[in-house]
Amino acid sequence: MNKIRFIAAALSAVLLAAPVNVSAAITSDAPDKGYTAPAVMGGWTYSGSATLGKNPEAKAAFLKARKTADRTIEPVAYLGSQVVAGMNYCYLCRITPAADARPEIALVYVYADLKGNASITGYQTIIGEVRPGSFEANEGKFGMSKNAAVKKAYEDAADTDDYTPMAYLGSQVVSGSNYMVLARGKGDKTGLYLVTIYADLKGNAEIHSIEPLVLGDMDRDTDAPEA
Repeated sequence: MNKIRFIAAALSAVLLAAPVNVSAAITSDAPDKGYTAPAVMGGWTYSGSATLGKNPEAKAAFLKARKTADRTIEPVAYLGSQVVAGMNYCYLCRITPAADARPEIALVYVYADLKGNASITGYQTIIGEVRPGSFEANEGKFGMSKNAAVKKAYEDAADTDDYTPMAYLGSQVVSGSNYMVLARGKGDKTGLYLVTIYADLKGNAEIHSIEPLVLGDMDRDTDAPEA
């Protein structure tokens, strides 16, 4: 039986981004069908569908808000919303600070007011700037079906069906590899989670940690110009 250990993930600084194609990055693997969006602490509600194209208001806010950014931002999944005097939206994104820089993974928060304006309000780092021994962001496709080694490690390691993998976010080189996966909980585990799987050099795999992903826990405010 694999041991599940809850270990805090290391977080570092994140930067923001610019115009890209907003077709959903994980459409094929997002468990949208039959999923009921639950409420979360802080007034956030998880999205019933992670596909940006299936959430037109969230997509419109994203397209307007990204115009204030001077770096490349690629939406991976739409995660949730919060009702205020207007609406706050949360997106999982891959961010590239500059053309020759390594990408990062972060939650990007957008506020849309009642007049139809939208702006970026902050970020929540998942995988930050690459440093020795740190996680590195996935630079390819996010769907689990597009990452055979990660999918196999997850399936070999999982000793519970409480979590449905949604997207492969990045890896860390150790004596073997650690893979970070975004997963959606099921049953009494409802919510979003960062699952880290350790795969050793012999092909064995185990769950290293399962950490709840709390929306609204921003670690950096925006420096984008106000709308």
